[in-house]
Amino acid sequence: MKTKRDIKVLIIDDSVSIRIMLENILSKGKNLVVVGSASDPVEADEMIKAYKPDIVTLDVEMPHMDGVTYLKKLRTEMKLNDMAVVMISTLTQKGSNIAMKCYELGAVEVVGKPSSKGSSLTQISEEILTKVYAAASSLGLETENIRSLDEVVETQQGSDIAIELSPNHSVDTILPLKKINHSMADKPIIAIGSSTGGPQALSTLFENLTSTMPPILIAQHMPPQFTTSLAKRLDDLSNVTVVEVKDKVELQQGYAYISAGDKHLTVIKSRDTYYARAIDGHRINRHIPSVDVLFRSVLNEFGPNAIAVMLTGMGDDGTKCMKELHDAGAFTIAEDASTCTVFGMPRVAIEIGAVNEVVALPKIADKLKQKIEGSKPWHKLTHQHQAFTQSF
Repeated sequence: MKTKRDIKVLIIDDSVSIRIMLENILSKGKNLVVVGSASDPVEADEMIKAYKPDIVTLDVEMPHMDGVTYLKKLRTEMKLNDMAVVMISTLTQKGSNIAMKCYELGAVEVVGKPSSKGSSLTQISEEILTKVYAAASSLGLETENIRSLDEVVETQQGSDIAIELSPNHSVDTILPLKKINHSMADKPIIAIGSSTGGPQALSTLFENLTSTMPPILIAQHMPPQFTTSLAKRLDDLSNVTVVEVKDKVELQQGYAYISAGDKHLTVIKSRDTYYARAIDGHRINRHIPSVDVLFRSVLNEFGPNAIAVMLTGMGDDGTKCMKELHDAGAFTIAEDASTCTVFGMPRVAIEIGAVNEVVALPKIADKLKQKIEGSKPWHKLTHQHQAFTQSF
């Protein structure tokens, strides 16, 4: 850990009740100190100058200036060098599109605020704390080695709000490990895990991929509405066709499959055909989708023919099963610290010996192209066949 000092947080939201709830939630985190709360960007300007916060939580819809416009202002005037922004966006389709814009503008994380009347931020208190700590970690503050909120959350502090952390289930509760056997696929598949900073990292990676890539499966820690917009964004900027998986779809060359944010992403074989399938289940390592679930599933079906990539993110989700992939002969890549928003998941994977190569983000696409060169190609489906398989 690089520093022992408190992490200063400024709350910006036009709702008094939201500001109070956020302050109560953040008070449960060790070393988190709310230095102030502002009702709008005008008031926030003075507080930022006075308190020099590390983290700003920023609402989207506010008077005088909306959160997206203010984020642009912070980016240009303050350059966000010593301050990280966590956006608060309503969980709607409009809100998810705005979320993608916020990531583009430099927000480290986006929290999905419940949109239904009567819903409370206390329902997502664990997510709020996780993302604030992740934002702090992106600044190199004292969260780099946090792998579990158990280490930093005072669950019983005070009586106003009790933070109830979700159970920390193991991947084995969903997918037992299979033995490598001769019936495993003889074609390559790529599995990618990412968390904080992942939307930006995936955008950079996908800009450089070609339609000759084998199927790519992605587990990104995001709420479900946000993964829909992320899939569309990646599809728009890439030669790879990107789809969100909510049920079951046949794998094909030149396609990428991102898990819906409330489901785990797995691979299954039916007769001689492979499918990406979204499944319900416990949170694994407190995440759904979980990178460990994706990596274990790919290991079970593809063994040494799999390629696994660990991108930026806090914690250690995916590292256990990346080690299993590595030990089974699969090729594994971790994003280099120099390009990670948060060097957490890749760092742990490297430390436990789960990584073949550490590669800076701009070079990962070329490394993937090298690894698949000369490998057995996947089929391409007709539009009619594709429509049929997606209706399962």
